[in-house]
Order: sequence, then C-alpha cells, then structure tokens
Amino acid sequence: MYNASESERPMMETPTVTLSPRTVTGKKVRFLRREGMVPVHFYGRGVASLSLQVEAATLRKVITSAGRNVPVKVSIDGRGGEDICFIRDAQRHPVSEDLLHVDFYRVDVDRVVRAEVPVIMDGEAPAVRNLGGVLLQSFNSLEVEALPLDMPAAFHVDVTVWRTSRQPSGSGIFRLPARSPYSGTTRRSSQG
Repeated sequence: MYNASESERPMMETPTVTLSPRTVTGKKVRFLRREGMVPVHFYGRGVASLSLQVEAATLRKVITSAGRNVPVKVSIDGRGGEDICFIRDAQRHPVSEDLLHVDFYRVDVDRVVRAEVPVIMDGEAPAVRNLGGVLLQSFNSLEVEALPLDMPAAFHVDVTVWRTSRQPSGSGIFRLPARSPYSGTTRRSSQG
C-alpha cells in the first residue's frame, strides 16, 4: 500500500540548471546543436519569453532527474536570482533521440500546479509468483495538484504484500492522510 505521510515522503533535491542567452534562431540553431548546445525556451506567468541555450550533457542530466513533474531551479546568466520551472516539452530527434529543443515553464511557488506523477509498482506480488496470477496496472500516473516544491517525484506501490488475487484496486491502493497536500485523479494506462 502507499501511504503519503510526510515522514515517508523522501525529500528530493531540486535539480538546478544555468541557462545562457541565445542570439541564434531559426534554421541556424543546427550549428548550435553541433557545438553541443541545445536551444531552450523560457516562459511563464509574469516573465518575458526568452530564447536561451544550455549544454546538451547538462540538460540530459536535469531531464533524467526531473522529468516533467519535478521542479527545476533555473538561473539565467546576466539575470539575478533563481526561478522554479517545470520541463513542459522536450523535443528529440526521431532517430538519434538527441535533444532538439526544451521548454521551461516558470511557476509561482505559492500557486498550486498540476502535473502527471508516475505510479511505480515495486517488487513482485506473491499472488503472481506463487499462484500464477497476473498483475494489471490500470493506470500509469496520477494527475496531482500541489504546490510546486511539494510535488512528489513518483508514487511507489509495494506489491510484495499482495498474497491473494483479491487485493484492492483503483483508489483502494492509495491511502492519503486527511491533511494531504495532494489532490488528483487517475489517468488510465494506454496498455489496458
């Protein structure tokens, strides 16, 4: 079962990235990519939209650790302070899967945001291993509303405690405390 009590929720370190101003636009960004840089778009409520760039290796690490539901601290060269952003779009080359372009959406840390948070099944259920059962994951993510810095990286469900084929399904799996900072709905899996 999943229990989202504050003591169980591991606090994840917020990834950080520094972006640089970009003057190259249009079709000329291919030369930028050849130099190991990725064009980035920075936008959000209360800020001017900016065309920026960042090293591809640095950006890959940030995307791997943050995904689309973990906030990222963004600083921009020549501009003071840090902004809290979510990665909204990451375009990749269809063959090489190299990063082509990434959008950073700036959010206000005092306003509730929505994000898709993955649901991860941990372990192997004894009902599957010993009784020949089949474990179907009917949804892969939950749409969660929370303050940006309270957004969970993932919901982990321990299935090793499921000893029979009659186990809770859907909302019965998650027991959120009455004062939970989360609210949300399930998103059905496209697999079944």
